[in-house]
Amino acid sequence: MAIIPARLGSTRLPRKILRDIAGKSLIRRVYEQALKVSVIDQVVIAVDAEETKDHVRAFGATAVMTSPDHISGTDRCAEVAAMHPEFELVINIQGDEPFVDPGHLDMLAHLIAREGVSLATLICPLTHQDDFINPNVVKVVTDHNGNALYFSRASVPFQRAKAAGSFALNDFSHRHIGLYAYRRQTLMEITKLPPGQLEQIEMLEQLRWLEAGLSIYTARVNAPEPGIDTEEDLDRACAFCLGREGEKLP
Repeated sequence: MAIIPARLGSTRLPRKILRDIAGKSLIRRVYEQALKVSVIDQVVIAVDAEETKDHVRAFGATAVMTSPDHISGTDRCAEVAAMHPEFELVINIQGDEPFVDPGHLDMLAHLIAREGVSLATLICPLTHQDDFINPNVVKVVTDHNGNALYFSRASVPFQRAKAAGSFALNDFSHRHIGLYAYRRQTLMEITKLPPGQLEQIEMLEQLRWLEAGLSIYTARVNAPEPGIDTEEDLDRACAFCLGREGEKLP
């Protein structure tokens, strides 16, 4: 099953999941992208407000009310997954990615179905120096088998042989894409772990899992379309939809 955590509160762009993008709300567009993945048996939107629940049900999706106190989308997913023991595999789709690639979701679903994989996520090549030095872009390094070694907001791996501030593309420079897949039992376990020291330093929840000794398997994909964090992002998303679908603003 796929779960879309949909928290109504947002610091940078208030109520963004309900904002309109060329005639459809942001959360509806995420949901409709998830429906395109044939291997996903059920898509659930995990909400924390009656307003969101009513909106989601109005366009025909399944909405499940969850606690407003969850710190992360992973915690919200765990609450919903606990209600559905019939699903062994769970995909966490961010609620602010209206153009999430169904192909990426399909790959993630196949990754988590592999024997021995209990946590999975996606990565893509870093292609711009600005992204490499931007702390809002999470970097990841992996071993030769695709297991994550570390996630960081810092520029990793640091290229000591290069001049300060320089950037050279290499096979180790990757950006983390915030999509996750879990085996149900693993999801239940990681949400019970205490916060990790590295997690608190970097403010990255996946470091808690690495600190606990869990393996996070990664797969490389093409760079995704950007998510929605600002009014400018919304404007670009509207323009993209109008050009792609020929939709008209209401």
